[in-house]
Amino acid sequence: MNQCGTMALLHSLANTPNLPFRDGPIKTLFEECKGLPMDEAAEKLDIVDISAAHTAAALSGQSEARLSVPTPPDDVHPDGGFSAFVSQNGQLVELDGWNDAPLLHGPIQRDLIHSVLEVVKEIAESKQDIRFTVLALAPATQ
Repeated sequence: MNQCGTMALLHSLANTPNLPFRDGPIKTLFEECKGLPMDEAAEKLDIVDISAAHTAAALSGQSEARLSVPTPPDDVHPDGGFSAFVSQNGQLVELDGWNDAPLLHGPIQRDLIHSVLEVVKEIAESKQDIRFTVLALAPATQ
């Protein structure tokens, strides 16, 4: 089962500084992966069995009709997917499981959300099909 949304969410959460986590498997995973090279951190996902957790969560949702949509095989790049955009040392970085490494988009100009918006606009303009959803993890406003 395609897990790109789950992976994008994990990337986003893992790269959000000072985010409080309750004790549990996600907090443990992030603590164990901190400072590890990318390939070693990826191996930790196998230990936690993120695939089983993803499948259980996907099948327990309310969108029964979604289950009838075929999922592409793991080696086929779907027409859509999820990427996480994060800030690392003032640089905008795109994390997408279909790429062998993070994509560096350059320095964050105004702020993270506006920098991501510029990249998303470029992606949308380069595609014929621009169906996508944007989800931002941001602090609550008062």
